Amino acid sequence: MDVRADREQIREVLNNLVENAIKFTSRGSISISIGYDDDFAKVCIADTGFGISENGQKHLFEKFYQVDNTATREVSGTGLGLYIARQIVDAHKGKVWAESDGEGLGSRFFVKLPKIQPAITQSATEQLAK
Repeated sequence: MDVRADREQIREVLNNLVENAIKFTSRGSISISIGYDDDFAKVCIADTGFGISENGQKHLFEKFYQVDNTATREVSGTGLGLYIARQIVDAHKGKVWAESDGEGLGSRFFVKLPKIQPAITQSATEQLAK
């Protein structure tokens, strides 16, 4: 189940999402799951942390945006991490998004990247064999 991606850039995206989950989860748990369908690989990073309001979810991936509520005031950051993550994932023809049932109810961040299709993999293997 391969995806065509720059390993370091995707590592940066996943590190950012995991670090945010850690930063915004003072108690509870964080889980990471990976799933596949015919065309995509999908990673989900879920936490039981502060959660995100519906309005906050709309702006999460904007440059310099930071969730502003009393529960997160102690957490510092530049507001660039999720913006950069979106830029990287978009450049890989993927999608990144967040879901939360609201403040205090945790969050789920998803990264979806296109898989290498078998015909492409076979062609690349043939090129390497030459």
